Amino acid sequence: MRLLRVAPQQIDQVWDTVRPHIQDALDKTGMGFLTDAEHIKTAICKDGLHCWVVVEDNENIIASIVTRVMHHPKSSTFEVMLLGGERLDEWVNDTWACLKQIAKDAYGCKSIWGFGRNGWARKLDDDIHRSAMWYVMLED
Repeated sequence: MRLLRVAPQQIDQVWDTVRPHIQDALDKTGMGFLTDAEHIKTAICKDGLHCWVVVEDNENIIASIVTRVMHHPKSSTFEVMLLGGERLDEWVNDTWACLKQIAKDAYGCKSIWGFGRNGWARKLDDDIHRSAMWYVMLED
């Protein structure tokens, strides 16, 4: 399996496959009340979000990831905002390690942050991650 970045001008070519992954991630994390997949697509095209896909050897896309680089006064962070797809166990650790290397080498980031449900975080190898924070959602 390979991790590929989708250029903003190519997003329409993969959107029918990527969109359900993104919308599912939004819905499962409770973030669907803030935005939807179409807004994320616009942000990929215009606002600097990055779209990545996990591709099998036969070119079948099995997962989609949305990231961004956040610049802070002392350093930059690479944020994995959304992650969705199929067969997580088969690719999540290799993909996360690859994203960490990209964050460091391509963007000069000092850390990588992931946002998601506890379930997928538990799938990561212990040497790949540690929980450093949590957040509270207040819903009506």
